[in-house]
Amino acid sequence: MRAENLNGSKALAAAIVSTLILASFVLWEITQHWSTFLDWKAKAGYVPFFLGLALLPLVGIPNTPLFVLAGATFDLEIALVGCSIATAINLVLSHWLARRWLRGWLTRVLARWRFKPPAVGGDNALAALLLVRVTPGLPAALRNYAAALIDVPFPVYLIVSWTTTLVYAVGLIVLGDSLSNASLAEAGVAVALLGMVVGAIAWFLRHQRKNRRSDRISPVETEKVR
Repeated sequence: MRAENLNGSKALAAAIVSTLILASFVLWEITQHWSTFLDWKAKAGYVPFFLGLALLPLVGIPNTPLFVLAGATFDLEIALVGCSIATAINLVLSHWLARRWLRGWLTRVLARWRFKPPAVGGDNALAALLLVRVTPGLPAALRNYAAALIDVPFPVYLIVSWTTTLVYAVGLIVLGDSLSNASLAEAGVAVALLGMVVGAIAWFLRHQRKNRRSDRISPVETEKVR
């Protein structure tokens, strides 16, 4: 069990570090090419940007830097609404592609990652989807496709996937907006939001591990322990 906890902690730490590196790289690039960024910001259109945010993750482009760039480019309200809509479109397309065209290919690719979508239903659906959505290891695009392959109703897939994506996207968007506004206070809020998300994920994963350990103990074994 200690090895399982250690592996889970390492995977979560690696996911956190990767996210921070990507976000920091985008922010650094913006500061290094500030005049170019200001020109981009003046000419950037809402539709092309958010359409790209909806489509590019389908082919494996990470959405983390795109969330940061959205916050740095547009007003905070527009960035939040645009990213919310783009994420929903991306998830709908991911579900359609995974179920209609990519099922066989995805099964083989996910097998290489030692991942098999759980067959669940009823009360277990939410826990299974949450586990797929927040467990680190899979790239974002594969995580969307893997969630789409879980045998749950489409509304459940969409609501859970959209919510879990947006809870960390908000922090990244606010982080990008803090650079545009040169606000250390807003940057602190963004870091606090991301920290809360990381804490919630860590708690959920620990809770799931405890549940799995409890399920492995039979009534007879429980009596022996008593």
